[in-house]
Amino acid sequence: MKGNHFHQSAAAHAAIALVAILFAGGALGGEEAKHANAPAKASGPGAKQTSAAPVLVNVTRGKNDLHAASMGLGLALSAAKAGRQTVVFLNVQAAAFAAAGLPTDLRFEDFPPIRQLVGDLVASGAKVYVCGHCAKVCKVDTGKLVPGVLVAGHGEILEAVPPHAVSFSY
Repeated sequence: MKGNHFHQSAAAHAAIALVAILFAGGALGGEEAKHANAPAKASGPGAKQTSAAPVLVNVTRGKNDLHAASMGLGLALSAAKAGRQTVVFLNVQAAAFAAAGLPTDLRFEDFPPIRQLVGDLVASGAKVYVCGHCAKVCKVDTGKLVPGVLVAGHGEILEAVPPHAVSFSY
């Protein structure tokens, strides 16, 4: 019986400790409460803060499917502006969008130009990567990329993707 009493007592103490921890956040006041419950900070000027899951947007469609590419880049921009940690991977045909010399009028219907979307992503704090191999295949000079776009191989992009990221592919 003593063993059983010990387990019940330990369980009761654990339950009390859990309740105390859960209520501790509410018991803190002023600055302590703000910092204890503050979400992770988003990067970029004017970015909102959120504790929502990070977002990875994988864009493979290039100039032959501006609709899909614009949808992916637009979703990534919305996520970044909402304060979500955002990673964009431009690969396969989308590697062409990393080129600094991309035409300013390359766009799908009423979407902003691709060049503007990529620039706005960088400005909003999103991390934008281009596949180095794909850039080579698309004849993109990796020395002349949109400012802020980084070249990544498999290892670098895997390192760049935050844990528990929600991913979208276009």
